[in-house]
Amino acid sequence: TREQVISKAVCIDCVAGLDSLPERSVACVVTSPPYNIGIKYGTHDDNRDDYLEWMQSVFVGIKRVLADDGQFFLQVGGIPTNPLIYERVMRQALAAGFVVQNAIVWAKSIAINDVTYGHFKPVNSNRFENNTHEHIFHLTKTGMVPLKGPSPFLEDTLWFIPYVTANKIKESPKHPAVFPIALPERCIQSSGVPKGSLVIDPFVGSGTTLVACEKLGMTGLGFDIDNAYVEYANRRLERLNRERSIEVDGERTEEAAEDGSQPDIQEDTESQLRVSK
Repeated sequence: TREQVISKAVCIDCVAGLDSLPERSVACVVTSPPYNIGIKYGTHDDNRDDYLEWMQSVFVGIKRVLADDGQFFLQVGGIPTNPLIYERVMRQALAAGFVVQNAIVWAKSIAINDVTYGHFKPVNSNRFENNTHEHIFHLTKTGMVPLKGPSPFLEDTLWFIPYVTANKIKESPKHPAVFPIALPERCIQSSGVPKGSLVIDPFVGSGTTLVACEKLGMTGLGFDIDNAYVEYANRRLERLNRERSIEVDGERTEEAAEDGSQPDIQEDTESQLRVSK
């Protein structure tokens, strides 16, 4: 584990941030875009008339900066009243020139007999089933890029990754869509990109992808237009840096979190229908 944090979040529009990077300079992208369903983010308008055109411009920017053998993990889902959001978003990625190399299902909750593992938000309706999964699309430029991650990260395309629910988010701006750190970790580990590689998240939000990058020895870079989220993401990284320097008799202090950060949590509100970044 390196001693100093080198990943960072930058307050900039994602398209402008991508434009600032050299061509073919990025080894891996892990991100989850907003779904355009009216979620209350701090600054972003999640009800854009040009949403799909905007998403395609983001994907064009990602393709430009991604190395020819680079890998792009796009996490996207839907909501009960609009379950095919992911399909429309994927059409924009394909139009930008990406190839779907693997289609992964992220299972947030599973039931075996009468026992449920993981968490989901129950749907208060007699029309819909509970939505307990989302999608992760592994995209490349050619569809021929080898996955070099070690077992067990290459075993299947069904990933059971539960998230932790909570009613409050302490010491942070309330980001409405937080994904568990295990999700970007598994994406990066599956890719097998070498340590030190540049991994970006154009919709960095609370910075979970960047924390995963630091844990795995990558150089993480994230963009967000909301300065409050960017400051919080960088505070998480600063806390990780402090905790790395705190040792007592060769051991970390008990207050140091395992991932160098506060646990990722999902705000459990009536309006919240999905978990993402």
